[in-house]
Amino acid sequence: MVIPGTVLRAFDFASVQFDEASRIRIPARFVDQAKLTGEEPITCWLLVVTVGRYRVLIRPDDDYLVALAGTLSAEGSIGDDRGGVVVSGGNERAAILARLIRTSASPKGPGWRIVVPTEAKLLVPANEDRSFMFVLSVNGYVELWFPDTLRRAMSKSVFELF
Repeated sequence: MVIPGTVLRAFDFASVQFDEASRIRIPARFVDQAKLTGEEPITCWLLVVTVGRYRVLIRPDDDYLVALAGTLSAEGSIGDDRGGVVVSGGNERAAILARLIRTSASPKGPGWRIVVPTEAKLLVPANEDRSFMFVLSVNGYVELWFPDTLRRAMSKSVFELF
């Protein structure tokens, strides 16, 4: 299967269950790609690609974070007299900073666990399955997908994609 620019192989895909603390285990084969290193818990970010699809970002200075923060100041934003930012361009642009959800990851055995915050779960409609996620390798990043989000993405025939 191909996700734009990337071949999806069986080992690039895994299902993971939530534990009692809303954590998921990142399988060992994804740890290096996710840049999860060390022996101590770390702060990381979930970038909301779409509702139900989250890209794991480890360093707060990651290019995505810099670009995302710069988008507001570079395109369509003006300062107000209180030192805030007035955002133009509709709800999608106003909500861009909500696409960054701070969380944490900690080493456990051969893999790592990432906390999936309540905010990330609440973005997914209540009638959708929130009991597990899929871990995928997409364009060199590790992403977490809720099952219904992945089902919708896969609802078109593979032959219609090409």
